[in-house]
Amino acid sequence: MVELYALHDVADLSSYGVGSANNGGGSDGQEYTLSGSTTAGSFITVSSESSSFQAYFQTSPSFVSGAVGINGDDAIELFFNGAVVDTFGNANVDGTNQAWEYLDGFAYRNTIGSGVFDITEWDVSGKNALDGCSTNLGCSSVFPFQSFTGPPPVVCECILPSTITTQATTTQMATQTTTTVQTTTQVSTPSPTSNVSISLI
Repeated sequence: MVELYALHDVADLSSYGVGSANNGGGSDGQEYTLSGSTTAGSFITVSSESSSFQAYFQTSPSFVSGAVGINGDDAIELFFNGAVVDTFGNANVDGTNQAWEYLDGFAYRNTIGSGVFDITEWDVSGKNALDGCSTNLGCSSVFPFQSFTGPPPVVCECILPSTITTQATTTQMATQTTTTVQTTTQVSTPSPTSNVSISLI
């Protein structure tokens, strides 16, 4: 599941999309495009399916797409206007036994990142942290669902830079693994840059 968080209002989410790079096979490009709009402070969730997500997090995902069907050793890419603006993991490396592996666990961004993957910007649970868990709040290793906060809004007569922060997570629910990503977005008009970070469970 991929979770996105908006730092500022986003009038057109179709500028953004996600993709997964599976098993070190390199980027597959943008595989899912968001739609609609959102307001500052809102979360957007994209899950590979709905029923297990709802049972685990006690709420429904915003969007459902097989593009986020990741299994803990896959990199996640966030796109803005068709270009990669943030990555979790290395698209050209299988994450198995890497420091960023999140199999049946999670990785959660601890700061707004630079857009380039840096493991120090993430809190990684390690493998199997969520084994045996049927709900997030009932798990001994709780994923910090919809808890990311960005800096307070800037009040000024200016154009704000485009920024997106993403958190992604993969969660083992019963016999099905679901992946979650959280993203934080700050968008400008026009948007000359985009800064995105990702967290995984």
